[in-house]
Amino acid sequence: MIRFIKRLSLRPKILGGFGLILLLLVAAAVVCNTFIHEMESDVDSIVNYKTHELVDAANVNLYVTMVNANVRGYLLTGDEDQKQRTLDRMASLEEAKKRVVEDLQAQGNEEGFADYKVGARRHECLCKHENR
Repeated sequence: MIRFIKRLSLRPKILGGFGLILLLLVAAAVVCNTFIHEMESDVDSIVNYKTHELVDAANVNLYVTMVNANVRGYLLTGDEDQKQRTLDRMASLEEAKKRVVEDLQAQGNEEGFADYKVGARRHECLCKHENR
């Protein structure tokens, strides 16, 4: 093989080197294109799935805050409307919690699901304490 290359004149050697460089360039372009498509699919999954999770988590946080405010309002005023609003907000909170749990279970995110269960237990303890 080396003897064959040594016997070639300058023109075939230059053309062969140029062809080899073009071949490497095409291979690099194919590899880069593959990685770009993988990154694009990762970004799509983040936008499609993680955004919904964040919105659901923000809703849970909002409902927890609203329930706490309504419980305090009821404890301060004793108004039955505050009690009814608290019960309505708690129902909305339960629905939001179910959506978060369903999202976590659907994605197989056991670590996040375990963190959520710990947070839910803390919330239940706070609700029991405030209802006394």
